[in-house]
Amino acid sequence: MGISEPLPAADDARAAERASSSEEYDIVAEIGSGSYGIVYRARKRNASQAQETCVVEQHATAARESIGYRETRIGERDASLRIPRDGEVALKRFKKERNRDGLSSASIREVKFLRELDHPNIVRMNGAFFEPDANHSLCLVFDLAFSDLSVMLQRCRKGALRLSLGVVRCLFWQLVQGVNYLHKNRVVHNDLKPANILLMGNGDHVRPQDRGRIKIGDFGLAKTVPASGRLEIRKGDAMIATLWYRAPELILGSRKYDTKSDIWALGCIFGELLALDVLFRGQQREGKAASVQDDQIRQLALRLYPVDLDAEWPEASSLPHVSTLRSFLEDLGSVHSRVECLEDVVRSARAGDVPEDALELLRSMLQWDPAKRPSAERLLQHSFFGAWNSAHQEASHMEANIFDADGGVQLWCHLQGEAQPPPPSTRKAST
Repeated sequence: MGISEPLPAADDARAAERASSSEEYDIVAEIGSGSYGIVYRARKRNASQAQETCVVEQHATAARESIGYRETRIGERDASLRIPRDGEVALKRFKKERNRDGLSSASIREVKFLRELDHPNIVRMNGAFFEPDANHSLCLVFDLAFSDLSVMLQRCRKGALRLSLGVVRCLFWQLVQGVNYLHKNRVVHNDLKPANILLMGNGDHVRPQDRGRIKIGDFGLAKTVPASGRLEIRKGDAMIATLWYRAPELILGSRKYDTKSDIWALGCIFGELLALDVLFRGQQREGKAASVQDDQIRQLALRLYPVDLDAEWPEASSLPHVSTLRSFLEDLGSVHSRVECLEDVVRSARAGDVPEDALELLRSMLQWDPAKRPSAERLLQHSFFGAWNSAHQEASHMEANIFDADGGVQLWCHLQGEAQPPPPSTRKAST
């Protein structure tokens, strides 16, 4: 796919912003890498001047409403945490896609959505430029986050630090707010997982309104939901979602899905915030794809046992791999006393300190039948969110700030390895 015309500004406020170039940034360090891209920590030259943003110079017109682009796999961030300095940004450079001219499909998809999306819990694309190399690699410019939820959870596991319910509530409220915004705008993310949820810090480099917030990133697999409400997986499409966060309908071979696959991923993330461990941890070992998939089906059966599949999800009978699931469920029937179900995992991890409404919220998202999972809008009204859901106004997301949550300051100090708390934020929120 070739390059054609200049990309228009995302909104009137950005219409006058100019294009940028690689000469404006110095690479500080590589943050993460994957098959299709690399993320760098970079510092803007003359950073003491007013911050300048930029727009993409060119784009591929065939990206509009296209389906089935391949995934951008930006690798897991290094567990070493460093507070970003003023003037530092994140640069995401896309690699050239094999057997394809011009922009990679992942970069097209990322630009397509981020130039239109505008929400406090969605990453902000400040601009982009093409590098002056043989491949004319596209780089996107973002605010630099302190960390992501994957690294945060890893650090908490190593330090035996359990997240307070106030922190869990604050983080998850923001996440659902972002997903609700996506779904209302007919966008399905398709790769929600802790590594794609960024945690903004409290330093001078952070915009005041972004301090203590989480932001959803990596839209390389995102798609527009058609008028029918159902998306179709076509031959050659990238796999939807990372395996541990992939919904059962997709794992069992359905060729159609909807926004409820994102809701399943939200349930996996919520459970991980509570238990500090992956709920459906398949082995992801090297080998045949079929064996990896079977192992993930077994994990679903193990954690969600018992289940009357015919009663709870009649439509599953037509899915290609349902016989594998039925076989695992039958095997578990003879050893059910030794099965540690989902609720047991969460209660054990929190030493019993988990309210029933949290477990009910978790179960609602992790239902086999996608039609029975609540919408993101409905999740925001759940009793687990307490006072936040009663207001449920357009500006309610502005109240959520991790530094104001019960246990938030302690978590921040733990992540930094410091004994002193950060400067207090200016707002107070219910916890």
